[in-house]
Amino acid sequence: MRKKLEITEALLAKLEDRPVEAALIDHRYLAYGYGCNDASKFGNSFVNVNGQRSKIHKTSVSNLAVGYLIYASKEHLQDLNRAIKKRYRIKSRKPEHAPCKINKLKTFVYSYMDLMQYPYIKEDIHQLKLLNIFLK
Repeated sequence: MRKKLEITEALLAKLEDRPVEAALIDHRYLAYGYGCNDASKFGNSFVNVNGQRSKIHKTSVSNLAVGYLIYASKEHLQDLNRAIKKRYRIKSRKPEHAPCKINKLKTFVYSYMDLMQYPYIKEDIHQLKLLNIFLK
């Protein structure tokens, strides 16, 4: 019931064009990934004090197609993006599509972070739903 209330409050705040406050904004840097047809889109994002993200990271994908969202240090997330690009042979510098399903990319991300012994925090599906509201 609490989660439904949080979602409703976030939607209402967006409709009223007022800042959204959320409990998920405890860390500055995050990495995200979501399914996009037969590929997976991934990237990093920066979080402002009020929980807003830059418009470059907007998506129309429902609930980010329930991929992954992790918080970690900026350096570790940069290493992670380099590893993803190397693993899937992606040449571009901007957030890209990896030629794999989201579950495969998600497994790679968690395995890489564990292998490198980088501390990170996973967010759950509820937090992904809230994030998608912020991105609209």
